[in-house]
Amino acid sequence: WSLLLVDEQKDELYFAIVTGPAAESLKKVRLKMGEGIAGWVAQHGEPVISPDVYSDPRFAKRIDDMVKFQTRTMVCTALRAKGRVIGVIQLINCPVEKMGEKEMSFLQSLCDYAGMAIDNARALESRDAKGVEETAVPREGHHRTTGKRQLGRHGGRHGEPASAQPA
Repeated sequence: WSLLLVDEQKDELYFAIVTGPAAESLKKVRLKMGEGIAGWVAQHGEPVISPDVYSDPRFAKRIDDMVKFQTRTMVCTALRAKGRVIGVIQLINCPVEKMGEKEMSFLQSLCDYAGMAIDNARALESRDAKGVEETAVPREGHHRTTGKRQLGRHGGRHGEPASAQPA
């Protein structure tokens, strides 16, 4: 299986997680939005079950050629967050004949939760990257924080005295 995420600045998909024999090769591959089954799913937000990818006109054979792998079947589902597609999950060479409505509903639920988790992680990462600073008001043991960590008992981080903190 693999997880591809949308790079909104480049309008592409990149392999964020890849398992299987072609994993290392795929980490460098990017797909344009709309390219291949994964790109189509990302663009349209609809799941695809393809029992024979070589007869599916959406399939990007160039990827198999690049990584010297043969994809036979694919199940691909969108990951959403806040009403937009942020990526897709692909199940490669799985028994698609066993993918009924119940299995697809379960997979979509997993993808929905994964999408929310990824979006939340990105939001926290973005907040942390903005460099929210900590400040202390050393008065009678009262402390105030505007940053991401609670100040210690004496005004410093992690319980250190405020004087031990770099200015």
